[in-house]
Amino acid sequence: MIGEQRDKFVQMCYLYSKDRNRIDDVTQQTMLALFEMNQDVLKDIYHKDGINGIIKYAAIIIRRSFCGTKNKYYYLYRRYYTLLDD
Repeated sequence: MIGEQRDKFVQMCYLYSKDRNRIDDVTQQTMLALFEMNQDVLKDIYHKDGINGIIKYAAIIIRRSFCGTKNKYYYLYRRYYTLLDD
């Protein structure tokens, strides 16, 4: 169910970046976050809003990955590349 939404996650990433490598990394981190999160919460979101609720939740994760500095994507990728580029 979540794996089938990968194309939608990639499309959402294009709002924030055109770099295919960053998009793939953020998409992977988003799917990993959904798989690792509390399954009861994920089921509640699904039962309440269906697949659209999960897509909206993923959109929040994607936005925070691109725009924030307190997330897993930032500490795995962007932080170190920023230091190397400076």
